[in-house]
Amino acid sequence: MANNNPKERVSVSTQIRTMYCENTSYMTITFYNRYLSFRLVPFVSRDQSNRNVYDDTKAITTTVDLDGAFALFNAAKNIIESKDPNLNLRIDVQCRDAVLTLERSQIQNVTQTTFSITKQATNERIPFTFKTSTMNVTENGTTRTDIVESELGGFAKILEGYLTGINADRHLNKWTDSYVESVSNQQNSQPRPPNNNRYNNRNNYRKNNNYQNYNNPQPQGQHQNMSDYQVPF
Repeated sequence: MANNNPKERVSVSTQIRTMYCENTSYMTITFYNRYLSFRLVPFVSRDQSNRNVYDDTKAITTTVDLDGAFALFNAAKNIIESKDPNLNLRIDVQCRDAVLTLERSQIQNVTQTTFSITKQATNERIPFTFKTSTMNVTENGTTRTDIVESELGGFAKILEGYLTGINADRHLNKWTDSYVESVSNQQNSQPRPPNNNRYNNRNNYRKNNNYQNYNNPQPQGQHQNMSDYQVPF
C-alpha cells in the first residue's frame, strides 16, 4: 500500500563530514531533516594493500535533537578547555533507539576522548577515538609541549553549527522543497502541462509559513536555526 503520509515520505540528508579512527571505526555526520545524525562503521581488518576494511553491515546510526546536541557540545567544550591532564568526564545522551556516549579517560596512562553509539536493542557498541595533536607552545620565554584535542575541536564545531543553524540554510531549504513536492504530488495526481506554478507555489509556501524565500535572503550573519525548524503537517 502506498504511503500517503507526507511526514513519513519526506527524508532529506546532507553529509557534513566523515572522520576516521585508525583500526577502530569511521564516523559520518549528517544533517537529517531537522536532526543531527551520526553513523559509526566498525573496522574489520586490512586488505592486501594495507588499506582499512570496514563492515557497513554492522553500522549503527542514530539521530540527536537540540537538547542532546547541546549536552554533547558542552561536554566537548569542557574537555577542550580543561587544564587538568587527568580529567575524567563522561556523558550519556539518550536517543530514541541508542545511547551516545562522550568520554574522556585515562587508559594505561594514555589520555583519550572517545565517542560511541550503543544500540539498546542488542547492546552493540561502536567506539570512535578522537585524534590529538602535539604542539610546542612558547609563553614568557618558556617552551612547553601541549596535547591539543584537535579532532574533538572539529567535532564540537559541527555540533555548534547545528545548534546555531550555521551552514544549515541550504539543507533546510532542500527539506522544505521535498515537503512541498511531496504534498504537490499527493494533491495533483493527474498530469498537467509544465508551467511556473510549482516555483511560485514553493515561494508562497515559504512566505506563508515564515520560511526563507529564495529572493529574500537573510541578512549576513543570521541563519535559520535547525533545532526549531519544522515542516508543518
